[in-house]
Amino acid sequence: MKMIHVQDIDATKRELIHQLLFQYCHVVDDGELSKWPDFFSDNGSYYVYSKENYDRGLPVAIIMDNHKGKIIDRVTLIKQIWTYNISYQRHMIANIRIEKSNGEKYHCHTNFSIYKTSREGKSELFAVGRYNDLIVFENNVPKIEKREVILDTSTLPSYFVRPL
Repeated sequence: MKMIHVQDIDATKRELIHQLLFQYCHVVDDGELSKWPDFFSDNGSYYVYSKENYDRGLPVAIIMDNHKGKIIDRVTLIKQIWTYNISYQRHMIANIRIEKSNGEKYHCHTNFSIYKTSREGKSELFAVGRYNDLIVFENNVPKIEKREVILDTSTLPSYFVRPL
């Protein structure tokens, strides 16, 4: 993959992509899950992989929402069924790298860490990894066409269903 210098990417588009990533974290962290699918394009997909499987090219995903309908279904599952496991999460994202791809598509790589806080107020590191995103613009608005969450964290609770 050819590295693109920052100045080769339109500053306005770069800022819009940054805002998309920041707003994604705020919406998920604030529990506004009904807004989560809006971050994805009409062809949007969301995958979660262990780093080990991803690095070996193994197509075994922990979560595989391979179209926007499944992303919407995940929100329904969480809001209507998964109501007893109340905790709060906070994303920290850093080292955002944007590379222009074909046409008006952009590859974006972002490191993340997520902290969880229980109802009792106990906070702990929940997950660490990176996002590999393919970003497209629909009507001049950036959308995630494909999000691959690559987890460095090897052990997650078996009950995790919320977006990372």
